[in-house]
Amino acid sequence: MTQRTANDARTYIASAYKSIKAGEFNIEQFPNTAIVEAYYSVFYACHAALALRDLHPSSHEGVHNLISKEYVKNGALTKEIPSALASLEQRRINAQYNLHLYTSQDARYHLDRAINAVKQIHEHLLEVYPEILE
Repeated sequence: MTQRTANDARTYIASAYKSIKAGEFNIEQFPNTAIVEAYYSVFYACHAALALRDLHPSSHEGVHNLISKEYVKNGALTKEIPSALASLEQRRINAQYNLHLYTSQDARYHLDRAINAVKQIHEHLLEVYPEILE
């Protein structure tokens, strides 16, 4: 594993947790923003997992496909990860482009789902790569 790969993974995990914090900060006044941040938290955590396998997809679809292929098919992560990623992406699109107005209760539900997904990914990566993601 290269130093770049390890640095990318650390950066993506840090970004995942920053997105969670941003979602928490915005949940009451700006629930649509919280939904967007929920999606990106899982997206970044998935990117971290892929970076540790030296995979660097250039699209959202690439992240979705590779996380299933590289981590879910072999049982390293549960099917909840790609399910959450797909569901949150649709809500992100609705929040950003389709003018769907989410409530703070909606945002809380989806942010909690994102938090669980990020934790699952991070815990798995800590088991496999403890020296990198301490």
